[in-house]
Amino acid sequence: TVDSPKAEFNGAATCDSPLTVHFVNTSIGADSVRWYFGDNTTTNQYTPEHTFPSPGVWNVMLIAYNNKTGCRDTIVNPLLLVHLLPSLVANDTAICRDGTVTFTSSVVGTPAPLHYLWYVNGGYVIDSIDLIHTFNTVGIYTIKLAVVDIYNCVDSTVRPNYILVAKPVDSFYAVPVQGCRPLLVNFFDSSKDIAGTTIVSRHWVFGDGYSGTTVGPETSHLYQTTGYYDVKTVVTDNLGCKDSLTYPSYINVSHPVPGFLANNLFPCPGSNVVFTNTSVGNIASAYWWFGDGDTSTSISPTHAYSSPGVYTVKMVVWDALGCTDSSTQVAYIDVTKPHASFTVSDTTGICIPLNAQFTNTSTGGVTNYWDLGNGTTSLAPNPTGSYSVPSNYTVELVVTNSHGCTDTAVKHVNLYGYAGSFSYLPLIGCKPLLVNFTANVLNIPKIYWDFSDGTIDGPDTALTISHVYLTAGAYVPKLILKDSSGCTASSQGLDTIKVDEVRPGYKTIPYPICIYDTVSFIDTSFSLFSYINSWNWTFNDGQTSNSSTAQHYYGSSGSFVVNLVVTDSLTCTDTLTDSVFVNPLPILTVSKDTIICLGDAAQLLAAGAASYVWAPPGTLSCTSCASPKASPTVLTQYVVIGTDANGCKNTDSTNVSLKTQTVSYPGKDQTICDGQSVQISDSAAETYTWSPSTGLSNDKIGNPLASPSVTTQYMVIALQGSCFPDTNYVTVVVHPKPKVNAGSDVTIIENTSTTLQATGSNIKTFVWSPIYGLSCDSCSDPTVNILKTTNYTVTVYSNYGCEDSDKVTVNVICDKGQVFIPNSFTPNGDGQNDIFYPRGVGINKIISFRIYDRWGELIFERKNIQLNDESNGWDGTYKGSKPRPDVYVYAVDALCESGEEITWKGDVTIIR
Repeated sequence: TVDSPKAEFNGAATCDSPLTVHFVNTSIGADSVRWYFGDNTTTNQYTPEHTFPSPGVWNVMLIAYNNKTGCRDTIVNPLLLVHLLPSLVANDTAICRDGTVTFTSSVVGTPAPLHYLWYVNGGYVIDSIDLIHTFNTVGIYTIKLAVVDIYNCVDSTVRPNYILVAKPVDSFYAVPVQGCRPLLVNFFDSSKDIAGTTIVSRHWVFGDGYSGTTVGPETSHLYQTTGYYDVKTVVTDNLGCKDSLTYPSYINVSHPVPGFLANNLFPCPGSNVVFTNTSVGNIASAYWWFGDGDTSTSISPTHAYSSPGVYTVKMVVWDALGCTDSSTQVAYIDVTKPHASFTVSDTTGICIPLNAQFTNTSTGGVTNYWDLGNGTTSLAPNPTGSYSVPSNYTVELVVTNSHGCTDTAVKHVNLYGYAGSFSYLPLIGCKPLLVNFTANVLNIPKIYWDFSDGTIDGPDTALTISHVYLTAGAYVPKLILKDSSGCTASSQGLDTIKVDEVRPGYKTIPYPICIYDTVSFIDTSFSLFSYINSWNWTFNDGQTSNSSTAQHYYGSSGSFVVNLVVTDSLTCTDTLTDSVFVNPLPILTVSKDTIICLGDAAQLLAAGAASYVWAPPGTLSCTSCASPKASPTVLTQYVVIGTDANGCKNTDSTNVSLKTQTVSYPGKDQTICDGQSVQISDSAAETYTWSPSTGLSNDKIGNPLASPSVTTQYMVIALQGSCFPDTNYVTVVVHPKPKVNAGSDVTIIENTSTTLQATGSNIKTFVWSPIYGLSCDSCSDPTVNILKTTNYTVTVYSNYGCEDSDKVTVNVICDKGQVFIPNSFTPNGDGQNDIFYPRGVGINKIISFRIYDRWGELIFERKNIQLNDESNGWDGTYKGSKPRPDVYVYAVDALCESGEEITWKGDVTIIR
């Protein structure tokens, strides 16, 4: 027999608390224990938790005791506690981009880690004792090292913002980047680098063979030669990181080289000299001085000199950058011209022939050319001409110098009878036109004036006359000449007299005019001999225009006045007052938006116009009909333009949407009471099939009437065109009706009461009607107190509002038992029972109340009195005296509340 106890335990630390161990005591048969942790501490706790002062191997001893046997057992277990403290160091913490850093790890604590996990900016890199990492991106990096011990616990160290990776971004600009030679350019470095670094050096290469290095960001350079120059910089930061940037052809230094040529250095006056600009450079503009006071801004101008002389020419050119230079050619152009002149022996005659001798008086010429005006020419210095036909002959002498320049002299030989021997002004004007005539003749004794409008004036010796033309038209006047020898000649006017007038008119675009059109009024006015140069349009709303084509917007239909005043270049004017009619737009009616199934056609409809054009055309059965069919394959808006008989157009549109499945819309679920009907519905489809069909008025329509006897869920299959069908459900909940029994009919005496008793099932509320005579109208057992027979209806409602009703009749009868008449009274004046009168309830009125003695004599009567009316009772007297004590007979005729008459009789005894 081996007695207890048996000492056993285990224990483990957590990663969060690596030096704190929770011990689990698994000893057998132990009444008490003693722990020795190896760090000079002990405890008697059965399952203790202990924190050790440091990592390492601790020999933990447990002694277990059994009080019954007096035995004990001891166990010693070594406990290895691990707490690693990692650290890291880098061989360099500030590097240039694409540089490599070596990270070395060190760990305090044993045993050595199972894993060394490296993280760069939170991203896992490698499991290695050391890390060699290349940084390809500029930035500031946080390095983390995590170590995993033999218990898979992780300890880590983090070096935030530990590695600085730099790389300058070279950037610069220049002001100015283009200009004229010499050009001073200022350069500005705008390079950037990561925070924590500084640009310490900038090397500039200016592209013209010069370079330089600066510490600051600014420098300047003077360019003294024209051309385009590449500029390059190399920047270096304080870590030695570099970047470079080159701007090709960045600097443009410009300067034009002026030059020009003329195509003729010895031109004649009035002839064109073409100057060609031969300047070198991107010439943008030029300015010329031709030496005769004229200038030009053409690049290569053409110029004509009007006067002979020697001229100096200067040109200034500017290139596209505004750089300028000039060129001057002194005494560059030499303009020459001869002078032609001659004399005539005889220049006037009426009778033929006329012979004239011409004498040349020209200077500076080397050759002569004569045109004698009679069809003959001559190169002779002094020719003779003979004239036998009346006319005004023009004789010309052309003299040419050594440079080919010419001059012409002109004279006239007049053999009267030719056209043009008189003149007149004005030649054109507005009617009425006053024209002044002057005869250019000498020694003519008689003249006649034919004004060509049917009027002839003469004979007259005056050489001037005036005439007024009253009618617009073209007139060629005539002068008739007669000398003393009888020779007669007529002279036709050389010019046509044009008597002008303006004839206003216009047309409109569009025509006809439609409301909302902006109408162009295009002038069609014309002048007989001039052109219209002034317009004054006035429209109905006060708007005006002074253009030949006026624009006017019409926002309403109707007739509108247009006034046009036109004036031509001769100031002839006229006015046209007219009106235009503006037609309303057709009122279009277009079918509503619709949704069709893919593959089906929608019937579109337009009305209100004379013709129609639909778009887009691709999916329409026709585009110019009123009701095309549309078969779109995507959502499409169809636009229709309707045009009426006046050409007025209006636009409307309709949308045709597509679906592949029928989408119908079921009505709400319904609730009815048993025996009722309700309409259920589904909409937005073409055909419907309901099931079950039980209780439906029609299972093929969208809104059948449903009368189910029990709660029923109706399924409807809705179908539209080629779409897949849609299935919906509508539930009709049927609630049972309540049942009520109002009870049997009852009979009561007038002015008495009874209790009605309604019974039934499934009842929530009662409602009695009429409420007359009822103690309550919403209870099951009201008390009834009425004066006439009444039919009562009780209506009951269930929790769901379902109802049932029943009737009960309360019959009211009138009976003498309703009235109390004493059988004796004591009219002795003591105030007690001194008056005899009918008493009771339920009587409308007493028709008559009579008292008879035993011999039948009437001794008291009252008519139409009320029941219980003591004042109309009998006080026991007759004709002012008191009758003797005796037995008397009474008779009462009464009218019940129900209208029934009742009579009763009896006797009463007077007691004294």
